[in-house]
Amino acid sequence: MKSYKEIKAIQMRTVIMLAILAGLAIVVVMLRNTIVSTLSSSQIQESLKNSPMGKGLASEMSRIIKDFSYYSYSQWFGKTYMQMAALIAVVLSFPLFSKEREKQTIYLLIGRMTRWEIYSSKVLTGYIASLITIFGGGIAYLLAAAIMGYSLPSSMAFAWMFRAMVGTLLLYQIGAYTSLLFKSQVKPFLLDIAIYVGLGVTPLFKQTKFLDLFGYMGGKEVLKNPTVGIVPTIVVLSVCAVIFTLGYLQFRRMDIC
Repeated sequence: MKSYKEIKAIQMRTVIMLAILAGLAIVVVMLRNTIVSTLSSSQIQESLKNSPMGKGLASEMSRIIKDFSYYSYSQWFGKTYMQMAALIAVVLSFPLFSKEREKQTIYLLIGRMTRWEIYSSKVLTGYIASLITIFGGGIAYLLAAAIMGYSLPSSMAFAWMFRAMVGTLLLYQIGAYTSLLFKSQVKPFLLDIAIYVGLGVTPLFKQTKFLDLFGYMGGKEVLKNPTVGIVPTIVVLSVCAVIFTLGYLQFRRMDIC
């Protein structure tokens, strides 16, 4: 019964997050004409001419207006899609173990399953839920764009989707690990947010630019070369595997009560 309730809970969270992500995808596509109209207005163009950043900003806006692929990058795959991926990762991961410890119910599972079975089933179920949600959101954007007559190369879209899915696995795994550290659900949630913010500011510094996970997930280079980025993908998955292993070692020896 306990396992059934857990599955139902994560199914519900997955459905809700997928619905939100798909809805946002549709809204971003539908706003395309409105945004183009606004950016093309004489008032905006005049303001750009008088702005110190006018030339660079005007070039950026011109690309958004003329190129739907660039619009998709700047407004969806390189922005909202990644932000939602981080939110999905934290929502699915923070209660994973902390909720059980907070309510002191995890010992009920220990009586029926080995620690490996508990750990692997919980984490892998979250992996699947995360991948389904991110993939569904990407497909929703592609379908909405196609229905509204916009042209977005599928190779480009799937490259971003793949990167986002891989990045979300790592974000989720980080959340699963922090969930092991506390008996309160609030603390891992706040720690996850802090970690994600930290990852977001890494590209601002030369020494930490290699930690730019979000830069990988919504890579601007995909506009020129629609590739998943084999080397960074292997690195991200390897880090994910290391944290998965460390998490299990932590769970195997920890006092669960």
